Amino acid sequence: MIFIKKWEIIDDNIVLCDRESGKLTNLKHSKIVRKKLTYKYWDYLAWAVATIPDNKVLSVGFGAGTFVQLLDKWGVCASGVGLEIDDSFDDFNRLYANYNVMYGDFRESLRNIYTDFKTIIVDVYNEQGYVEEAYDIEWIEKYLSLKNKDGILILHCLDILGTLTAAGISIPKVSTILNSLISSVRKITNEEIYIVPLWTSYLLWIGPFPERIETNVKELKWLDKFFRLRMCSVESLGKDLPVLDTPWSYERLELVNTSIVESLKENDNEYDKYSNLIKILSNVLQKEPTIDEIDKSIDMLENLNINSNAKIHLYSFLLAMQEEWGMAEDVLKANQLTIHI
Repeated sequence: MIFIKKWEIIDDNIVLCDRESGKLTNLKHSKIVRKKLTYKYWDYLAWAVATIPDNKVLSVGFGAGTFVQLLDKWGVCASGVGLEIDDSFDDFNRLYANYNVMYGDFRESLRNIYTDFKTIIVDVYNEQGYVEEAYDIEWIEKYLSLKNKDGILILHCLDILGTLTAAGISIPKVSTILNSLISSVRKITNEEIYIVPLWTSYLLWIGPFPERIETNVKELKWLDKFFRLRMCSVESLGKDLPVLDTPWSYERLELVNTSIVESLKENDNEYDKYSNLIKILSNVLQKEPTIDEIDKSIDMLENLNINSNAKIHLYSFLLAMQEEWGMAEDVLKANQLTIHI
């Protein structure tokens, strides 16, 4: 019997391998956390949990528990249940005494859960793309039924709308994953819905706006202000939205993203916002940047043609990467990111 490895650790990233060939893919599934921030999407997963004291969490797609590692770094107490299909992560997950990690198909596990939670995280991908079933209306309804009255449901999403909202570009009226998810949620509940963009991904947040986190951890203090100022209401979007048919594979998403970028080219100003943001971020996100590379990105900001508040947020993020926490927080002031629909 030929053994095909499922993942490999490269530069502290747990990178998935192709199921059939065993070759490495580009998907960074989880991370071994050495610092208090990763500057990637795991930060907003952990931040969302940290917004509720003594949180009780259900994590669908627990992986190797990256968000739990961050919470430990911040000294934030939380506990809960993790659902993960791959038991090869068990050596990592046995380190988390506050989490009961259940292995197997998420659907079978969810059918046997009856307690409620303050926060439910849905972050379910494989080397092909979204595991669409985890995001369909049947299971969104199940998640919402397991969420307590004042709790939150957060869905981690990967598509170009994270970049567009981060740059202050209008959301296109085309079939997207964002529209599909909002349409499903609106058929079940009238709770508040927010999009929380990072750069190439975003959270869809269902539930109340969070209170400010009381903390002396400077990294978390900045992160909390940064993401609360990036929370954008999508209340003006309703039920009847152009939805994106499955499969939600990476290949399919690339086609959708390419189509949206091509449509941006019809408006030079909008396309410049997008391309300039990508250019600056490419210096700092593809690998761990040097101080010189961060400085180069900051210098490029002077001529960056994007929404002024979006520009301020990017500047704050780059200062945080330099660990200039006071400056990173100060430049944000009360500049709320806004989305255009």
